[in-house]
Amino acid sequence: QGGSAFRRWEGEAVPADQRYRPTLTLVADGPKAVTAVFSEPVTYAWSYDSSAKQISYGSSDGQDTRWVFKVTETDGRLSISEYVSGEGDLDFSSFAVPGKEIVSIGSGVLQDRADILYGFLNTGTIRDIPSMALGGLSNLKELFLPCVTNLGRVAVQKATSLTNIVFPVTLTSVGGDDITFGSCGALRHIRFLGGAPTCGNNDPFPSNGKYVFHVPGRGKEGASW
Repeated sequence: QGGSAFRRWEGEAVPADQRYRPTLTLVADGPKAVTAVFSEPVTYAWSYDSSAKQISYGSSDGQDTRWVFKVTETDGRLSISEYVSGEGDLDFSSFAVPGKEIVSIGSGVLQDRADILYGFLNTGTIRDIPSMALGGLSNLKELFLPCVTNLGRVAVQKATSLTNIVFPVTLTSVGGDDITFGSCGALRHIRFLGGAPTCGNNDPFPSNGKYVFHVPGRGKEGASW
């Protein structure tokens, strides 16, 4: 995550074509003095740009920006509204900007991006997952939503490998539309760590599924709950 970075070699004996290479080759035909120059230690952190309405994760020297997301803000609560750039491991649990917290994932932000899903969910602060937020995660097999309170309609769609879901005690409502989990044909086990949430007038799970519902104090099998 951090450390000093090599910049250049200095000294009369340094060949011009090797000055900026991290490895140096010299002929030992007499006394020679060379000096390796390093930058100040580089650290990585999240930052918030209020004018651009975006958060970014990058190096303290500004030379390496690894992730950028557009956000909307309400009283210090941030909602991720757009993926801009970034690849690799995403860890929002390290997000530390004074007076700010990430509480929501915008619609469509994680379309087909199962690789960064848990980077969002493991923040421990994501409470709202709106419509279409988790669509197209075809490789997702299990889903745990640590502190979510609301799961919007059509929130999880085309997760064709999804077999198990665990809902936290904080969950109070699910979209109320029978395509909340549309095209999740492999879904079988649905566990509530607290009581079953409200879901409007409709069953959020596809009516043609065969499920085992796990609710504290009782078990239930069948296509409805």
